[in-house]
Amino acid sequence: MTTYEGKLCSSILKEHFGDVVKQVGDTLFNYGSQDLRFLVVLTKLPLSQVKKSLCVLIKFGIVFHEKKPKGTMYTLNSGAIIMMLRYSRFIHMVKSNTGDEAEIMLEEILKQGYELASKVIIKTHERIFVRTNEEPAFPDLVKQFELLTKNEYIMRCTASDEKGICAGEKPDYSMPKLELPAFPKLARGEEADAGDKGVYWRVNFDRFIQDTRDQLVVNMVNDQIDELAGDLMRQLLILSYQRTAGWSDSLNPVPLTEIREQVKKNSGNPQLCSYVDQYLRIIGEDFSYNNDTQNIIRRVGESSGGQYSINIQEAFSQLADATLTNIIMERFGSKAARLFSIVLINPHIQIEKIQSMMLVDPKDAKRLTFALLKENYIQMEEIKETAAALATSSHYLFYVNKNNVVKMQMEYCYQAIYNMSQRRTHEATVNKRVTDKYLRMQVIKNNLKASGAGDEQINEIDEMMTTVEYEEVERVNTKIKVLSGAEIKIEETLFILSMYLRYH
Repeated sequence: MTTYEGKLCSSILKEHFGDVVKQVGDTLFNYGSQDLRFLVVLTKLPLSQVKKSLCVLIKFGIVFHEKKPKGTMYTLNSGAIIMMLRYSRFIHMVKSNTGDEAEIMLEEILKQGYELASKVIIKTHERIFVRTNEEPAFPDLVKQFELLTKNEYIMRCTASDEKGICAGEKPDYSMPKLELPAFPKLARGEEADAGDKGVYWRVNFDRFIQDTRDQLVVNMVNDQIDELAGDLMRQLLILSYQRTAGWSDSLNPVPLTEIREQVKKNSGNPQLCSYVDQYLRIIGEDFSYNNDTQNIIRRVGESSGGQYSINIQEAFSQLADATLTNIIMERFGSKAARLFSIVLINPHIQIEKIQSMMLVDPKDAKRLTFALLKENYIQMEEIKETAAALATSSHYLFYVNKNNVVKMQMEYCYQAIYNMSQRRTHEATVNKRVTDKYLRMQVIKNNLKASGAGDEQINEIDEMMTTVEYEEVERVNTKIKVLSGAEIKIEETLFILSMYLRYH
């Protein structure tokens, strides 16, 4: 765990849970696994506050507990904290795939850590009624909840307020039989049994990560070739996962006949059906280096017209290469990016060979080589050679330690996201007075409109703020939107690099 990863985790905990929970999380991050007694000593907080903080962290899967002879040890899962940066991406994914009602349900489960299906449906009903002033039908909401379980976006967990989520449990997506007549009573605040007592649900983050991973692979093919190739890759991924574990490095082969049937059945593009073979060959050729073992799609066997296998490990290796090359291009220019690509593809290469392959002035090649060497993007190895007369000469070979470069760049990502979150908080704090005033005015205007007030009254409320104050609110909102958008982009880069490390 790195310095800026710890700072970012601390910032996220403070933003979502407050200072006390942040202090407990910081202690577990800095000192590793601890029991309750040492946590009280290290944090210098009252026992009751430490217990409540641990309950909150356990409920959201951020802390795991394990019983040992000396007592119960608590361990922080920093990955679960970083995962909170991706909540907006997951919510948008559910909205796109299953609809607005399912989006609200996912938000409610994310807010609570885990929750009963009946409570999630009631809260969704209330929020939709407040937003649209129309009551959605409870059977429809139950179907939306079942759709979330069918797509494996949420899963059952054995949990209680005291114990929290049980780690390592086997995924269970079976729905209990819900009693529909109980929901109107629960919505009115009356006592009723919905038939799901003790059955809690939590978000299946593994499913979301796999879908995000697959979408990145599809986008890569889209950008490199065209949308038809991306659609073919999507259909091939669907077929591959029917016969392969979700996190396999290389997916099991799929016969060409099945690929054609899948494309014909599910693709909305009749043109793709005619050119499946050609697109498979183009994808394999465009995403390969020097030999066939480095293709993201490989043909294996000749039965059923040939079988095709996707190499997810190689796909993320190439995505990481492209990401690192683009970063170097932004920092050092296009020539440095070309030099990095040459060293990446040709490890342990001499500087004279680099100069000849780059086709630039030797002085520029040397300058850029040592600039990248200084920033640790490339590494140098000295090879000593002894001649017959006992004279020694040295050869300097350049190579890329890709794993170390990826880890270094991930630390830069943590630093950038942390800095932007701090800047966003600063902007909100400094301009709190004018933004609060603007929000109060909006609430008053909405209440007046709801009560049927005239335009004159509403205009009087608008005049409570000056033009300068309106411009200030607009400037602050624009800055915060820009910072939030940049965070999402950097988080995507962080995700690509973390996926590379997961497969390597």
